Amino acid sequence: MAKNPNEKRVPMKSVAVKYICEFCHEGEQIALDADIVKLDDGTLKKPPMVKHRCNKCGREMMLPRPYPYLEWMEDLGEN
Repeated sequence: MAKNPNEKRVPMKSVAVKYICEFCHEGEQIALDADIVKLDDGTLKKPPMVKHRCNKCGREMMLPRPYPYLEWMEDLGEN
């Protein structure tokens, strides 16, 4: 496959983004499922929310995306 002259290839690394529990400040909120919570009439909440549970204290939270998730960053060779 020919390389497009406008494309630039750069080293990337993935970084895990975790949500630390706002209640116990020790555990991590984990998405119970990736389903977006809907209202009783079937419409989506605005903003869409995902149910999570802390793996330490068990408290639940609604967050705007499922945690943990991966984020991609350019790898600048720093540790």
